Amino acid sequence: MDTKKIYKEEFLPGIIKWGKITNFLGCILVFAPALVVTFLYGIVPAKGPFMVAIVAQLSVNAVWWVIEPVSFFPVLGIPGSYMAFLSGNNSNLRMPCAAAALKATDTQVGTEEGSIISTIGVGASIFVNIVFLIIGVLVGVALINVLPDGVKDALNYLLPALFGAVFAQFAIDDWKTGVVAMALGVVCMVMYNNGLFNWLPIDPFVVNILVPIFGTMLYSRLTYKPAKEGEETK
Repeated sequence: MDTKKIYKEEFLPGIIKWGKITNFLGCILVFAPALVVTFLYGIVPAKGPFMVAIVAQLSVNAVWWVIEPVSFFPVLGIPGSYMAFLSGNNSNLRMPCAAAALKATDTQVGTEEGSIISTIGVGASIFVNIVFLIIGVLVGVALINVLPDGVKDALNYLLPALFGAVFAQFAIDDWKTGVVAMALGVVCMVMYNNGLFNWLPIDPFVVNILVPIFGTMLYSRLTYKPAKEGEETK
C-alpha cells in the first residue's frame, strides 16, 4: 500500500474540500452578528468613525494575515492549518500542541507524516479546549477572584513561557538556527524599545515579529545542505 499516494490523492483532496467549506462558513458566522444588526435592525455606524475603525484594525492586524499562514504552515500542515484557523488560538494553543506532538513522536516537520501528527495534535487541543472553555465559563471567573494577587500576576507570563518552551523544542534540534533566531529577536526588541522603528507607517512592533521569522527562514535556507544517501536531512 502506497501511503504517500493515499495521502496526496485521497486524504488531501477531501481535507481541502471540507476545509474550504467549513472555513467559508466560519467567515459567514463571524460576520453574521454585524449583518443582522445592520440589515435586520437598521443600525449602521457613521461613515467617519467606521472608516477610522477599519484603518485602525487593518494597521494592527492586516500584517498577521501574512505572518501567521507563512510561519505556522510548516508545522501545522494543510489539515492542521484549516482546523487551526477555523478554531482560533493558533499561537497560544494550536501551534504548541502541534509542536509537542511532533516532538513526542520524533516526526520531521514538513513531511506527510508530520502533517498527520500535527493534525492529531491540533484536533486533540480543540477538544480539550472546548472542555476547559466550558469549565472556565462556569467556574473560571469565581476561581480567579479567589486566587492570590501574586498568582494572578504570574498568569501574565503564561504566553511568553509557552513560546519559550516551543522555541526550546526546536532549538535543541538545530541550535545554530536557534541562536540566530534569538539574536534577531533581541536586536529587534532593543531597537524597538529605543524608537528606531517609529518612522514606519505601520505599527512598529511588527518588525519584532517579521524580522526574526523571515530572517531565520533566510538563514535556514542559506545554510541548508541536502543529506547524503543514508543520512538524516537537517
